[in-house]
Amino acid sequence: VDGGSEITHYIIEKREIDRKTWAIAKGEVTIDKIPFKVGGLTAGTEYYFRVTAVNQYGPGVPKVSPTSYLASDPISNPDPCEKIEVLEITKNSATVGWVKPMRDGGAKIDGYVIEYIEVKPPPEPPAPVEVPEGEAPPVVPEPVEEEEEEEEEEDEEKEKEKEKEVWNAYTTVKGLSVAISGLKEGK
Repeated sequence: VDGGSEITHYIIEKREIDRKTWAIAKGEVTIDKIPFKVGGLTAGTEYYFRVTAVNQYGPGVPKVSPTSYLASDPISNPDPCEKIEVLEITKNSATVGWVKPMRDGGAKIDGYVIEYIEVKPPPEPPAPVEVPEGEAPPVVPEPVEEEEEEEEEEDEEKEKEKEKEVWNAYTTVKGLSVAISGLKEGK
């Protein structure tokens, strides 16, 4: 509501979270300057903001931001790359490609760090046993019912495996794909 007269401008104020008094950030912000960027904040400090509309009869009731905001550097780490794919693979090399991240964190991406992890192949299944015609197959003993203990041991083993996972740095590249060579031949 404009109070029966057109709004001429706004007063923008800021207050540090641990202070009682408001400081004017900008005394006269015209409608064409909205949104308005408040400068002069101290990084690591939390602020409340309030805006007061002004018309020919004077200032109205200020509206305070519902929460405080932490002033911080707008540059951050980029999002993860999208859609990572192996484009071509041979017995000892792979060409890997990806789509650049949705957000770059506010700065130009200088390159992409390529890492790899060696995955152990699953254990070989036991060889099938040939049973001559007319003979009964060998009896396989039933496992002992120790499910809970086994599950706990399996969970502990999985945690240890995760701790052992070591990602190895390969290279840093500028583009959106890389050819990786020198891989161990799979069986």
